[in-house]
Amino acid sequence: MVFSSLGFIFLFLPVTLIGDWIFHKNIVVRNIFLFLLSVLFYAWDEPQFVILLLAMIFINWLLAFLMENVHNGRWCGIIAIFLDVGILICFKYLNCSF
Repeated sequence: MVFSSLGFIFLFLPVTLIGDWIFHKNIVVRNIFLFLLSVLFYAWDEPQFVILLLAMIFINWLLAFLMENVHNGRWCGIIAIFLDVGILICFKYLNCSF
């Protein structure tokens, strides 16, 4: 979905803004709502990469958790950076595909 498309402007954006306004007091529900809409927005154009997106979200979350709770957590941050940049290089410059 493109930001200037009619579907985004008249459907996706109003649903997102109304939902954000409705759930503004409950931060957990609000975050879940916005997360699900973000995944839906990404899946609209590239559904084959949603599994990769969710996997990378989980891996980055896990590495951030380890970085905070492990004695020498700097390595977790370095691994996360290399992994993210590696995925970016693979799909943007090397034309990797599933």
